[in-house]
Amino acid sequence: MVDKLTCTECGSNLSSNLSFCPNCKCNVESNESKKPNGFKKITQSNAYGVLLVIIGIMILFGGQWYHYLLSIVAIVLGIHTFYKNFKKKNHEKTRQF
Repeated sequence: MVDKLTCTECGSNLSSNLSFCPNCKCNVESNESKKPNGFKKITQSNAYGVLLVIIGIMILFGGQWYHYLLSIVAIVLGIHTFYKNFKKKNHEKTRQF
């Protein structure tokens, strides 16, 4: 499958996987939006982060050493998901201006 590309400078349409425009030698970018598949879409949502934090808190009450380790991993992954979404949202806001 060949992506449709557009030059960022001259705006010419290209139909190959070139990284530079043959006309003006500038970078090219894809016209098609890259949507994540189902699993990636779920794991990038804030609901997934909340679920991980809740599971981490529930595992914390297990009482064994491995329960503590698993709960730390789940809570850190949940917080990391929140941070990625926060960073992406701020990046999108700054790109609009």
